[in-house]
Amino acid sequence: MFTKSTALVTGLLSLAVTSLAKPAADPVPGFTSTSKECQMTPDYGPTLLCATVKVPSTPPRTEFICWQYGENWCTYANKISDTPDICNPSTNRAAEFKTVPFSDRYGVVDFSCYANFNVYFSGCENNADGTVNYDNLRANFVSQSQGSQFPGTHVDYDCTYVTENRACPYDAGYGTQTEWEALLECGAKGGS
Repeated sequence: MFTKSTALVTGLLSLAVTSLAKPAADPVPGFTSTSKECQMTPDYGPTLLCATVKVPSTPPRTEFICWQYGENWCTYANKISDTPDICNPSTNRAAEFKTVPFSDRYGVVDFSCYANFNVYFSGCENNADGTVNYDNLRANFVSQSQGSQFPGTHVDYDCTYVTENRACPYDAGYGTQTEWEALLECGAKGGS
C-alpha cells in the first residue's frame, strides 16, 4: 500500500513539475515572441474587411466599421465613422489599428509580421439620394508605431467588393447584426 501511494504521489509531482515547466501561452493567438513589425508593401501587408452596418440599437444607427482580416481569421470591429461618407475629413477621423498581422494577396495570414497604422479613405462618390458609392474606394495605411523602423511609411491599397462574411463579430453586446452593406476588402489581400 505504501509503495503504491508513493508511486502515485511521485507520478503526480512529476506531472505537476512537467506542467510548470511549459512556457506560458502567447497572449494573442497566432502571435509569438518572435513576431515583429515589418514594412508594408502593395503585395504583403495588413488587410481590413470593411462594411456599413445597421446597428440594432435604440434608435437604430448606421456605422462604417472595419475588422483586421485574413483567410479564416478576423478580429473585433473598429468603428471608422458614424456616417457612410468615410472620405470626408471634416466628419471622420483616422482609425487606428494595432498589431495587425500581415497577409499575402491570397489572404494567407502571417503572424510573424504585423503593422500598427492609421487608415484614411479616399475615392467615395456621393450619390444624389444621400448614399455613397465605394466603387473607387482606396485605403491609405500610414505606419504609426512609436520607435518604428518604418515611421510614416504609407501604402495605398484598393478596396474591392467581396461576398458577405458573417464570421466576423461586430460587438458581443449586440449579438448578430441584421443588416450588412458594402462589404469591402482593403489591403494586401484586396489588391493594390
